[in-house]
Amino acid sequence: MKDRATIVCWGEGKILLVARARSRWSLRGGIIRRAEPPIEAARRELEEETSLVAATAKLHI
Repeated sequence: MKDRATIVCWGEGKILLVARARSRWSLRGGIIRRAEPPIEAARRELEEETSLVAATAKLHI
């Protein structure tokens, strides 16, 4: 199994979810590239998939 980075994006008491097939919802994220820090992978995935840029980010393992 490949390592993945997931980002929880929240503000004003709301969490950003994206619609998937069959009415499912999920958090944004994706596969971590070789030698990429997990926090940077999460930021990259957020920007690629939503065009949002994270002002701050914290790593929780």
